[in-house]
Amino acid sequence: MGNVKVHLDSFHMMIEEESFAKAIRCCGRDHLAYFHTCESHRGIPGTGLVPWRETFDTLREIGYDSPLVIESYDRGSSVPRATAASGGTSPLRARSWR
Repeated sequence: MGNVKVHLDSFHMMIEEESFAKAIRCCGRDHLAYFHTCESHRGIPGTGLVPWRETFDTLREIGYDSPLVIESYDRGSSVPRATAASGGTSPLRARSWR
């Protein structure tokens, strides 16, 4: 199934994975196609508990060269910041469906 790829999301990985490095290595370059970078509280990267050094080092190790997309939410709104800033249409979200 060469047309099926994995989309990892650091927010969900904080809840479900024992190790970011282990999960990324398990996917490997051939299967990992998309990575959402958001914090443990859905905020801006670097403001929570996500192990960013481990994450980026492992992505580099496997040769990941696909999109790294920040998925950050405004705590006062359920609308993603990227969507609000673009007037309701997020180019990041549209790109993920191509």
